[in-house]
Amino acid sequence: MSRPLLALAALLTVGSTAAVAAEKGAPPAALQGRWSAESAVTKLVRVPVMESKSAFTRNAGSGWAMGGAGSSGSRVIHTMKDKEMPMSVVIGTTLTIRPDGRFTMIGAQERAASPTNQSCRVSTVQEKSGRIRVEGDAMVFTIEDAVERKGNSCDASSASSTPMAGGGTETYRFTVSGGTLRLNAGGGTLVLAKK
Repeated sequence: MSRPLLALAALLTVGSTAAVAAEKGAPPAALQGRWSAESAVTKLVRVPVMESKSAFTRNAGSGWAMGGAGSSGSRVIHTMKDKEMPMSVVIGTTLTIRPDGRFTMIGAQERAASPTNQSCRVSTVQEKSGRIRVEGDAMVFTIEDAVERKGNSCDASSASSTPMAGGGTETYRFTVSGGTLRLNAGGGTLVLAKK
């Protein structure tokens, strides 16, 4: 995949039950394959930001001074602080449904490391896998494995991989038409294209 993609956290809803009718428990042919969506949004992100401020020293006998380096007066102090800044974040979802009823769901977000460091990319990827079954107009995902990975393209030592809670189920309602799968997530609609 060209970019990491953000976790699917919502519910799927069917438009034409007849178009995806299949034996109970088996993923219909219309749902099998790889689906994905990607977009860029602006979000508030907590990132390290350098702040600069002047510090004044007192010049004996003449009050506060604004001298140059090496003399009484002002100097500039630089400090790094974490601040919430608006940044462009690439988000998306990839869902792969196999004929044997297994699935892989990958979601991710990727952004620049900071407003002043656009060359380094920071990513968070969540991956879930397990089995899927179809019950009428709903898909039930049984999650067997789940992991979250974080990384920085300029700092390999910061990479991490953390197991997430597995063993649960997620039920989704879905709408599929041709090469488009529409997902309704908390009042919004996510449109996935078949790849």
